[in-house]
Amino acid sequence: MVSALWCFCHSATAQPFATGEAIYSKDSDGFQVNSLTAGFGLYVSKEKFFERLGFKQSSLDFAAPGFSMHGNGTGIYGAKILPLPSVPVKGEVELTRLALPGWSANTGAMQISGQAMQAMNYEIRAEKNIVDSVMGLTNRVTYSAQTVAVDYPFTPRINVAGVLGRQSFSDQNMRTLIKGKASYVLSEDYGLRTYLKLTRHTNSLPYTGNYFSPDDFQDYHLGFGFRRRLAMLYGVLSAYAEAGSQAVDGADSPVHGAQIRLEAFLGRPWYYDLAAGVQTSAGTGGGSDYEYRYARASFVWPF
Repeated sequence: MVSALWCFCHSATAQPFATGEAIYSKDSDGFQVNSLTAGFGLYVSKEKFFERLGFKQSSLDFAAPGFSMHGNGTGIYGAKILPLPSVPVKGEVELTRLALPGWSANTGAMQISGQAMQAMNYEIRAEKNIVDSVMGLTNRVTYSAQTVAVDYPFTPRINVAGVLGRQSFSDQNMRTLIKGKASYVLSEDYGLRTYLKLTRHTNSLPYTGNYFSPDDFQDYHLGFGFRRRLAMLYGVLSAYAEAGSQAVDGADSPVHGAQIRLEAFLGRPWYYDLAAGVQTSAGTGGGSDYEYRYARASFVWPF
């Protein structure tokens, strides 16, 4: 793989780049994840930044009271615009080999996205990964997921989006997932919007003990967000804050979340993305009084 990229980077049109990513997360159960990734890749040409091919190497550290685990990942990825007769379709694929103490797992994702019916955007995705919880890692639990997402602007100010999916876990549990979101632009000049989002998932084999899996989970959030273009930083600053309620097998409790993010303009050969946030909805793990905090940073640097 490395030799193929090295040969390709000497072609007349290819643009080589380096990439890196750091992720940190910790929840109120004391479970912490640290991830560092570095890689090398090639844009197909200096004009087509979406079309690319590359490889990456990752270091993963999981920790909790009385628990720690270290792993490594080696992966390849690629993306290409498929010139179909009607409208172009974007295709992306990623394959990674994870090495963990006493076991290994092949993970990855495949995704196609595009536009249909003139204005509706769609995304079809399939992925496989490990379950990053203490018992999930201890019992070597993996999952495979298939999702379909659509996004449609009814008017210049009103937008609706939805996701349907399912997850098959290696512990025999099957999860169905439904998400919906409706947003309204309050001010185009200031990038202000408000939204309502809903989530529901059910588990065929609840309370396995390997991860948060109640019989029925649902939540809703009412939120406000903004996006602001920062020409000085060649990027966009965005943030949101939301609050709502969750029901875990009928037991209700309040939830909230927030995020701030700074990312470079799309369509540039170099790119950066910085984000930090908090979420208390048990949809991400845990149960009542659960809290999940995270921070991530990534970059792409062509040379």
